[in-house]
Amino acid sequence: YRSMKIRDLVLFFIFFSLNFLSTMYYGIFLSLAVVISIFMAIRSVVWLKKFVLVGIPFIIIILASLYPYLLFNLENPEVKRTLEESSWRSAHLSDYLIRNAPHDRVLYVGIVPMILALLYLFAKKKHRHWLFFMIIALISVILSFGPEQYSIKLPYYYVYKLISLFQSIRVPSRFGIMAIFAFSVVAGLSFYWLIRKLTTVRLKVMCGS
Repeated sequence: YRSMKIRDLVLFFIFFSLNFLSTMYYGIFLSLAVVISIFMAIRSVVWLKKFVLVGIPFIIIILASLYPYLLFNLENPEVKRTLEESSWRSAHLSDYLIRNAPHDRVLYVGIVPMILALLYLFAKKKHRHWLFFMIIALISVILSFGPEQYSIKLPYYYVYKLISLFQSIRVPSRFGIMAIFAFSVVAGLSFYWLIRKLTTVRLKVMCGS
């Protein structure tokens, strides 16, 4: 975070704003990543100052675009996606493990990427951003399960009550998109780590022989 330049932050906020303005789903997904980034960089005061200063104009643009929606919600609080509807379109753990999931719940990551991502937990020297992607994956999977599973209220239920934007989400399982992306990144890091480890072992064998 400390090495990020103003140009990098500007490019990020352009990307963030365009996604938010194109579809609220991706805007909410990226907002989740932004919140996690802020928490992870909370000690870097300089980075946070740059982040806030660069982000203010873009946040104003996003809020201006959301104003009609927010105003409509205030005037018509009864118009929203219900928790029952969210439960119907929530993901299940099996959706990440099998291919033939129902529509809107196709979240099969693949056995090999899952194994690679889990193997990376045992790497002694990890990439500095691996934890960021693992946290995104974990939170996204939990949110994709929707407000309730087996009569147990999940975090999505409480977020739905607190944040009105979540009341516009029809398909909570789409949070799985972020989980798939994060798992894929960690799997890539793991594959690179394994290749380097195997290369090191091979070199040691060759030198020993």
